[in-house]
Amino acid sequence: MHTFRTRVMLVDDHPVFREGLKTVVDSHPSLRVVAEASSLPEALTLLGVAEPDLLITDLRLGQSSGHDLISAGLEMHPSLKVIVVSVDSQGSDVLRAIQAGASAYLTKGASKEEMLRAITDVAEGRSYLHPEIAHVFVHSVRRPRPIDSSEISAREREVLDLLCAGDSPKDIVEKLMLSI
Repeated sequence: MHTFRTRVMLVDDHPVFREGLKTVVDSHPSLRVVAEASSLPEALTLLGVAEPDLLITDLRLGQSSGHDLISAGLEMHPSLKVIVVSVDSQGSDVLRAIQAGASAYLTKGASKEEMLRAITDVAEGRSYLHPEIAHVFVHSVRRPRPIDSSEISAREREVLDLLCAGDSPKDIVEKLMLSI
């Protein structure tokens, strides 16, 4: 008899997607789905009963937010590991999920192999971001590099000073005798 090492809970308000994800998770010998929920209240109730090691959740749970589930789940079980699987790939959603405590973020278009890789990585204490999500995330949090004033010519500085003073491009062209 095989002993399951990682107990998984699935939360998604789409039953067909949840069933497919259950099939993927249960196909791995060291993973077992121990609970499924379709809403935030149901998930919070089951978290206390099923005591999963890993939570896989969508961010959109009807009228509720997966971000709230992540925060509440980690409050109930600080060692809980969380993976977000969502159709949403906006940088702000990814950032909020990670700030709430998610260790991985994938799109619902992820392959079975990628899903299992993310689950095993997170179960072993690592993080995982789908490459497309990583790209979106990096661009959403990257701050523009400050301009080094030595990179601006004296003429560019004059134009900037006039723009900051409220002059229109037409006024600047006339004052500095430039072509438009």
